[in-house]
Amino acid sequence: FMVRELGKMTGLPYIITSHGDLHPVNSKRLSRRNVRTRCQRILRDAAWVTHLTPVMETASHQVWDTHLKSTLIHNGIHLAAWQPFQTCQEKNYILGIGRLERGKGFHILIEMYAQLIKRGISNSLVIAGTGQEEESLRAQCQ
Repeated sequence: FMVRELGKMTGLPYIITSHGDLHPVNSKRLSRRNVRTRCQRILRDAAWVTHLTPVMETASHQVWDTHLKSTLIHNGIHLAAWQPFQTCQEKNYILGIGRLERGKGFHILIEMYAQLIKRGISNSLVIAGTGQEEESLRAQCQ
């Protein structure tokens, strides 16, 4: 709602990531007329809409038809960007994606991965992201 208001004030386009609240099973609020109308206006005025799953894409289209301005980005990962890595020998890995900030828990993921290595796991750990904790996480991995 706020991004739509800011968009109206500034004239800047905005993108919406469809979200669990657009699914009627997840949000009973959507059955309220004023909430549904607000969601329709937000989707209508958005420059683009991204969806994390086909289910969310369908739910979003049922609120407002955004077929002509939407993209499915599976679980927030743009698959085309990962195409070069499909030829890598390593096929089994653990993937963590996000902002590299202390509160996101990547330091815990690294600690747990070290425990898994001690137990004989042969998978690789891949962490993708940037943030203030990047250097300390690299040091922790060393």
